[in-house]
Amino acid sequence: MPYCSNCGNKVLDTDKFCNNCGAQVRPVNPPPSMRNTPPPPPPTSTPNRNPPPPPPPSTMNRTPPPPPAYAQPQSYGETIVTTVSNFQKPKSFGRFDAYIILATAQNLILIQLTNDMVNRSIKEAQEKAKAEGKGFWGQWGAQLGTSFDYAAKYAGWTKEQVLAEIPDAQIIPNQTVSKIELTSSVNSADYGKAVQRNDYKLKIYTAGGKYELESGTLDTKIKVFHSLFPGRFQTNVRF
Repeated sequence: MPYCSNCGNKVLDTDKFCNNCGAQVRPVNPPPSMRNTPPPPPPTSTPNRNPPPPPPPSTMNRTPPPPPAYAQPQSYGETIVTTVSNFQKPKSFGRFDAYIILATAQNLILIQLTNDMVNRSIKEAQEKAKAEGKGFWGQWGAQLGTSFDYAAKYAGWTKEQVLAEIPDAQIIPNQTVSKIELTSSVNSADYGKAVQRNDYKLKIYTAGGKYELESGTLDTKIKVFHSLFPGRFQTNVRF
């Protein structure tokens, strides 16, 4: 319905003049305050929220890691319990190869000595004595000790440490040893002399064969074989 532009009174569409003030009717739209304007929507408040975490990376095209490689378990704890020096294996024309014997609770270790091994050991003994402040005679004694008892340097080592230094050392499992014989006899060249020298022969019988060694100066540490091979170590030597 139109309104009077002069006083705002309602008029009819057919009125020429306002019935209230007599002014000529010029229809106008209702004032803004009277329009049926829908109310604005209430403001929405956005709470302070942390942004959502990013989606996990896709694993469809990812190559799975390879399985861990199998590692062969190593044997530890085979400590050298005795060392035996001064054995020889005769060769032709009076020559011989020098041997030492190391023993653990599970294995015998036969090592053939070379000149390089002996010379290196003598040098190490000399340098050690020198570092300890020993003089000429002390260094000389250390060299002699190494020469006469080379095997002693391996006391307390493990089998693995020995094999790392001497890969071609021969291993004889104790369980394969059926008998060990150590015999002593007077050297034939010393018969009738006031001072006689004994010769010693060692035989190790195993499932794979027999090992024979000789010695002119017995290393008495071999007596530990009585406990390592009970009933299998036979000897006429009195320790």
